[in-house]
Amino acid sequence: MSKIVSYKVGVTRSHKRGATRWLTLRLDPAAEGPRTMTLFFHEEQVSGLGFLNEETSTLVVNFPVADFRPIYEIVQTEEPVYAHYRLDPEDQRLLSLDVSTSEEPLGEGHADRSP
Repeated sequence: MSKIVSYKVGVTRSHKRGATRWLTLRLDPAAEGPRTMTLFFHEEQVSGLGFLNEETSTLVVNFPVADFRPIYEIVQTEEPVYAHYRLDPEDQRLLSLDVSTSEEPLGEGHADRSP
């Protein structure tokens, strides 16, 4: 599990694929594994969840566009946030990725505005 220390967000449009939202997550440099994760959120279905580019130490991830908002909200509003991934040991294909907080105390949500 690697702590996410910063992020960039954007939209790219190409003549072949249309609009693609993306998040680039910079990971704690003290942790083992990739230094960055680039998450692409596609309108169209793409084959494969992603892979590790060992040359750039970047995990490339492909998600459907419906996953953008919940992941972006976690990265934007929570602290700390971690990324946990599993790779196929033979070919570095991505098997799973989750973005989540660590354990948090109960009742930490929105401020109570009741009388």
